[in-house]
Amino acid sequence: MGLTVYISNTEIQAVQGSGTANSVKANNFYSCETPEGSILNGVITDAQLLTDALKDFWEKEKLPKKNVELIINSSQLLGRITNCPLLPSKKLLTLLEHEFVETDRQEKPVVGYTELESDKKAKTARVFAEMASFDYITSYDQIFADAGVSLKGISSGIGKIVDLSEDTDILAEEISIIMMLDEVMLTTIFFLNGKYYYSSATRVFALRGTNEFGIEIAGVVSRLNQFAKSENIEGRIQSVMLSGFDTQESELVKQAIEGLNIGDITCSELICPSKVKVNGGDEAFRQMTFPIAGLLKPANSVNVLERARKLSPKTIQQDKILRLSMPYIVITFLLLAVTIAMAVVYIQKNSYLKELNRHNTDASILADAASYDEEVEIVNDLTMQKQALELLTQDINTYPALRSSVKNLVEAKANGLAEVSFTAYEASSGILSIQATATDVESISTFIDLLNQEDTFEYINYTGYTYNQSTEDWTINMVCALSETAGK
Repeated sequence: MGLTVYISNTEIQAVQGSGTANSVKANNFYSCETPEGSILNGVITDAQLLTDALKDFWEKEKLPKKNVELIINSSQLLGRITNCPLLPSKKLLTLLEHEFVETDRQEKPVVGYTELESDKKAKTARVFAEMASFDYITSYDQIFADAGVSLKGISSGIGKIVDLSEDTDILAEEISIIMMLDEVMLTTIFFLNGKYYYSSATRVFALRGTNEFGIEIAGVVSRLNQFAKSENIEGRIQSVMLSGFDTQESELVKQAIEGLNIGDITCSELICPSKVKVNGGDEAFRQMTFPIAGLLKPANSVNVLERARKLSPKTIQQDKILRLSMPYIVITFLLLAVTIAMAVVYIQKNSYLKELNRHNTDASILADAASYDEEVEIVNDLTMQKQALELLTQDINTYPALRSSVKNLVEAKANGLAEVSFTAYEASSGILSIQATATDVESISTFIDLLNQEDTFEYINYTGYTYNQSTEDWTINMVCALSETAGK
């Protein structure tokens, strides 16, 4: 049975239960007040105060202290949906780092992901990517460690809710909105055709339980309706589901939404999706939605805490020491094994070796033995050279090569359309970064289309266009993944 914990501005929540990639069962629920001034919107403001509260909470409730999953709902842990090619985990993480322009403002960004669905025929996957700074993730890891609790993973609350809700019976066919209230913080998740599309977090200023409160929440729905129109989304808002609202507040919100006159919208309290079984039903689910969602165990994912620990200076130093010492350790064990074996053979065959020694003193036998040893040494040398060449060939064939032919191809396609510069290349992943500049936006689009037609590139991603007023031209940054045979 697993344990998940979620910390808000006012409450520390813990849930015991079990889960798979497609189901959740929540059995036991625990909660206590968050010390005032210890945390604000997911940012730790008093580490010692929070550590003491966690230690007291665990001792009082006798909670497990190992393999605990932490769920965070904060703007410090960014999340977004992206479609990407099916790649090994290491290459996929490198690719996902380019999805977050915010990494330019982060010190040691840490990226993780959860695969929501994949299309093996098209060789693509739809993933929920997460990114936070190294210090932000390790600060939580350290606080729980100081409280005597070992964290197994840290995940985004939004990502868990998305994974829990997609393709279930609670979402409408067109547009559904889930609104989760945590005191004065409102988290809104926008689903289009049963899939995550957008999310936001805003502060509620109106006093809870008042008419103004209902109007302010309805205003968020109205802005989302305008957002859908601006995005040219086909469909209408059909369902608004509320979590963290009491009965009176839910009724106020429902009446305010009806007053918007933007269509027939069903406003109701959030209920458990079909794959969720909660001891306490829908009411318990609404009270502890985030930690319950944290019980999900995705089949293919990389946790940000796992990545942060691998990037820690201590782990990097240990890996370096291990790599440097491994040859000496192997040689020591081999020598020890050989010594023991030789000692045993010597004891058992001493008398037999004496007889052989007399035989081997014959001059003709010694000459034959010397000739044989020379031949064996030649064969061993040739065998080692062959193996080394085979390994080298395998390594070379594994990676694409950024040769002049690739550069010439890109420049040829850009001729007359755009000026290109090569900004970065990562050999381990085959990722080539290119910056294209042109006075005409359509020229850049034509250039990208021409590159997409080439077998040299497995795929091409690019960010939005940037207009340079000083030079009166447009710039776009492109991330190009070379195919395995590129440059060969």
